[in-house]
Amino acid sequence: MTLRLLTSFLLVSGLALLGAESAAFAAARAPCTLAFHSNREGGIGIYLIKEDGTGLRKLTDGTMDNNPAFAPDGRTLTFDRDEDIYRIQVDGTGLRNLTQHKAANACSWWSGQGDRVAFQTNRDGPFEVYAMLPDGTGLSRLTRDTANNACPAFARDGRRIAFVSDRHGRMDIFVTGTDGTGERRLTAEAGNNMDPAWSPDGSQLAFVSDREGRFEVYLMAHDGTNQRRLTQGAKAAVQPAFSPDGTRIAYERGGHLFIINVDGTSERQLTTGEAYHGGPSWDPRCR
Repeated sequence: MTLRLLTSFLLVSGLALLGAESAAFAAARAPCTLAFHSNREGGIGIYLIKEDGTGLRKLTDGTMDNNPAFAPDGRTLTFDRDEDIYRIQVDGTGLRNLTQHKAANACSWWSGQGDRVAFQTNRDGPFEVYAMLPDGTGLSRLTRDTANNACPAFARDGRRIAFVSDRHGRMDIFVTGTDGTGERRLTAEAGNNMDPAWSPDGSQLAFVSDREGRFEVYLMAHDGTNQRRLTQGAKAAVQPAFSPDGTRIAYERGGHLFIINVDGTSERQLTTGEAYHGGPSWDPRCR
């Protein structure tokens, strides 16, 4: 079970949305939209919000909907519901179960071309990474190992996929070609390393690690070099996601959403209150 999936079930109550910096932000650029999950109305549902804290809208009414992932066109997203992967239009129409399997299916990620959706499933034993067409057909298995392989993330070019594996006794990040060749381990430091997320240009990955004690967001080059910590706080930071222009990263810390520049400056909290909210995903149409 990956941290991204586990953190989706750490529930608290209530949510208030923060927009104190909205005026200054709007003057700089039009705010991007993010999808996230929250239990602010009881069950966990998918919501949309602008990064200045405005425009909050509930998208789904499930009791356990989490880990939203925008398609490249920004008009569709996938999410986890009751151990299946669902797809829905951002206007709330077209809800569809893509996996329809009794095993656990979770943590979807779209290819940059929008022609495939990667996800994790344990239908054949341990968790493995699979890909399917956007309509749920054309299923293919991308990893094969006796350990768990999960938490997949397509690079925008569609030729590489990062994932997490516990094959060495802890969680580490690997990358492989989508044709199954060129698999490589990117992290080998002490501690657990997970939640990989590609930068839009494919040059970097954001990820989380507890190598220094608490889970924080780190950055590294696409080949695993130049690993460096980006965040530091009193609670664990998880689920990083690059903005479409690659200048900012959204993440969850202690049940709240935060946004920080990739150079470590201008960190700000997007949500407050007592509800749990996490799993940020940026609308790719924003630049």
